[in-house]
Amino acid sequence: MGSSAEATLFASPDVVAEPAGDGHVLLRSAEPLGEHPVTVIHSLRAWAREDPGHVLVARAGTGRHLAPVHLRCGGSGG
Repeated sequence: MGSSAEATLFASPDVVAEPAGDGHVLLRSAEPLGEHPVTVIHSLRAWAREDPGHVLVARAGTGRHLAPVHLRCGGSGG
């Protein structure tokens, strides 16, 4: 395949092909999807709770510096 780094980043492909009946072929992973957040926003909120001082995005400042944009994890949910 490639480097050993690729081997640790990606699982070996295990794909199931199913004819759809209309000439198309549906491809899906044979490996069931594991636990995962509902949305990316849920992940961002969790990371914000874990490390509220961490800069998520930054606005270009003067010179070579970036000014942090402070985001707060508010509201209920996620």
